[in-house]
Amino acid sequence: MKKAYPMMALKKTSVIAIIIVIVIIVGLAAWFTLGGFGAAPVRLKWAECATGSVAWIGGSVFAKTCMKHGVGLEITVIGSTCSVENMHLLREGKADVVHDIFSFARDCYYGQGKFVNASNPNLRAIVWKQSNVLGIVTLAETGINKLTDLAGKKVVVGAPGTAVYIQNMRVLEALGLADKIIPEEIDWTQGCEALRDRRVDAVMSFTYVPNTPSQQLFATPGINAKLIGLNETEIQILTSLYPYYVEYVIPPNTYPGQDYEVHTIAQPVGYFCNADLPEDVVYKIVKAIYEYYPEMAEESVIWAHFNPELGPKLPEIPYHPGAIKFYKEVGLWPES
Repeated sequence: MKKAYPMMALKKTSVIAIIIVIVIIVGLAAWFTLGGFGAAPVRLKWAECATGSVAWIGGSVFAKTCMKHGVGLEITVIGSTCSVENMHLLREGKADVVHDIFSFARDCYYGQGKFVNASNPNLRAIVWKQSNVLGIVTLAETGINKLTDLAGKKVVVGAPGTAVYIQNMRVLEALGLADKIIPEEIDWTQGCEALRDRRVDAVMSFTYVPNTPSQQLFATPGINAKLIGLNETEIQILTSLYPYYVEYVIPPNTYPGQDYEVHTIAQPVGYFCNADLPEDVVYKIVKAIYEYYPEMAEESVIWAHFNPELGPKLPEIPYHPGAIKFYKEVGLWPES
């Protein structure tokens, strides 16, 4: 019968101890990464705008960042026409979180406009993500110096059904120009290319500033691009008809060679969800946005324009309790 040597027994004990330590470390890693032993990330359907658009890229960067940092969210980004479609996707349970312009969210919440028979009183706000600004670009050679000069001109108003198109037409109708222009129904990226080639006279967009297509146009050699603003009366008409519009000033040097300020309008863009999305999930979403937006800004202009102070300031639509919890923790939730 063989003897059991003390050294061999000690080695066996050490191996077992090492294995136990490894198991504990792996278990703890799973706990912190996934939110608990064996807990899978929460899967979310996340509707942005058209696949490949600036908004879609911003959502995709957020999804990737959540996975990278083990936030516990597995996000599938959905491409859509945004605006009306995203509100329907949310109401019908086909999306968990949507990017949308505030005016469409507000109309959906109250059952107004395009949502008269499709209201969603369970709609909840998560965060004010960016501000979309009305920008009108033309060339000096067109002789267009003010909004009313667009009459009789070829004007790019956006692709039909998109948020940009709906907002541009809303502005033109309110100011009596909708039936006086020659509308070119293409998106604003294609519009800037058409303006550069002198195939159109002006381009209207409702997006962040500065935006890449306009920057490229202003920087093109031989192109004397300029911005057209709104006068005080036009701004007053629009902000009276649509309270979610606010006056906005595009400062000088926003675009190459633009040495003047431009008065126009803007409105919020946010993320929205339904009231039944779990509180801890919404809390994780907002916390991740605030923790990682500087990192995400390196890959997406959407996050480069994120203003953390505006996050909890979307009007009228109630905020989700999970979002409120985070804003209170960091001292951003308004007392009144």
